[in-house]
Amino acid sequence: MATCLQKRDNIIDAQLSIHDSIDVGDPHFWFTGPELTAILRLHLVGISLAGMAIRTRSKNR
Repeated sequence: MATCLQKRDNIIDAQLSIHDSIDVGDPHFWFTGPELTAILRLHLVGISLAGMAIRTRSKNR
């Protein structure tokens, strides 16, 4: 968990947004699948979405 929290802090310190590009596998910014799962669980589990519009769309091609 310490690694993913450090990567989160690196992203904040670098003032990156979801729209900024990073190199795949960058050890300072790139979350592995398990790291991403862990950090999302840490920050999202228990948050109530009651009253929020939950919208998903998929397009079949």
